[in-house]
Amino acid sequence: MSDFSRLTPPMVIAAVEQAYELNLDGTVTGYPSYINRVYGLRTDQGQELMVKFYRPGRWTEQALEEEVQFTLDCASLDLPVVPPLPLEQPLTHLPDSESARDRPPSDGLHSDRPPDPEDYLAVLSLDHPAEPSPQDQELEIFFSLFPKRSGRSFDTDREEDWIRIGSLVGRLHRASGIRKAEYRLTCTPGSSTRLFLDELESEQVIHPELSLDFLGLARRVCRDIEPLFQSIPLIRIHGDCHRGNILDRGPQGLLLMDFDDMMTGPAVQDLWMLLPGRLEDSRYEMELLLEGYRSWNPLAESQLSLIEPLRFMRMIYYLAWQSRQRRDRGFQENHPAWGTRSFWITELEDLREQARHI
Repeated sequence: MSDFSRLTPPMVIAAVEQAYELNLDGTVTGYPSYINRVYGLRTDQGQELMVKFYRPGRWTEQALEEEVQFTLDCASLDLPVVPPLPLEQPLTHLPDSESARDRPPSDGLHSDRPPDPEDYLAVLSLDHPAEPSPQDQELEIFFSLFPKRSGRSFDTDREEDWIRIGSLVGRLHRASGIRKAEYRLTCTPGSSTRLFLDELESEQVIHPELSLDFLGLARRVCRDIEPLFQSIPLIRIHGDCHRGNILDRGPQGLLLMDFDDMMTGPAVQDLWMLLPGRLEDSRYEMELLLEGYRSWNPLAESQLSLIEPLRFMRMIYYLAWQSRQRRDRGFQENHPAWGTRSFWITELEDLREQARHI
């Protein structure tokens, strides 16, 4: 199989020890992650770490490096993020692997040269299994190692909490302007959503009785909302900025996590998922978010008209990445009804409801 089923705890330990020249104590704790594989580790000195293995085939190496670069840019402006740790060995493979992927040796990770995202992204090469099936192939899995940071979910109980989160996103978007992302998704209907719909159609995952209605409605909505994005500036954004990705670390402040969905898009994409409901029911909270945001960055009122279109686009995005995981054993166990007729009936009704709001 070409998914994470071939990634075992001993492989995780061996890969991290080699890439980072560490001695681990054997602890491997799995954490919930929809797309990637995330494990807690501990060195023999007691230091707690987190390693993230990126889903094979989801992003190119250049796109992964742009995620790393964004966190490094944020850290350079003292934003509360957790960049990965630098590699000690840029070549990583299992000791018994003959298909290791060569990379030019590092010219010194700890020199005075500016940080290069390539110095923070390791790769694990897996050979064919001993008894390969037709689906098996040589597999490269990129991974990064992070210091573990703990905290609690951030509760927005007071006005100042909403202002505080808005300020955090405003600071994030100050870092966005340092450079552009060339290899990540662009969050517009024409650049991403249409492609996801084409993928759902070509993969034939929509129930045949509902495919025509679902795709017809979705493409009409795409056509209708596309003009709204034409004059909106696009910047590097977090892409999945909801309260579940913000930790409250008490006196140490807030911490923004998980840049895996980082993309290029309108600034309001990093604000609307923070709201407790739809904009029509959350005007007060949005005004507080904007108060904090605008203390660091301007944001035109016209971007608020994108919120419901962006919610529609996220629905399609979510279905597309579910489709890509549908053959994974773990996904099948957790989502046994995915792809059934009843599943797509619900999705079609949800899409119709969203179209009415738009």
